[in-house]
Amino acid sequence: MLYLDNIYGTKIRRDLGENYKIKSFNTLSDSVSSYMKNLNTNHHYAEFRLNRYIMRNNNLPLNGVTLSNYLYNYSIEDDYSEKIKNIIKTNKLEDFEHLKMEKQNKIKLTEII
Repeated sequence: MLYLDNIYGTKIRRDLGENYKIKSFNTLSDSVSSYMKNLNTNHHYAEFRLNRYIMRNNNLPLNGVTLSNYLYNYSIEDDYSEKIKNIIKTNKLEDFEHLKMEKQNKIKLTEII
């Protein structure tokens, strides 16, 4: 069994001898952009996008813990949604849900690790 940590604080567990594709990124911004593109374009996350649309259309604040319920197709791990909820709560990311992103210079991962 091979165990890897990723930037989001979750463990990646893979059986030895199996083939897997794992993306790597030069910057945190590149990693987040890829994750967001995947959520916004892949058919597996249509339910996530629909519920985000419903929240926006009803002037409800976007809530990461609620929306994480619709990420069950993101990982082969059955508890992925629960892991995302735990990351949000542990890191108090709810405090940032009302913020909007501005275009910024890319930060290299080595600068924050």
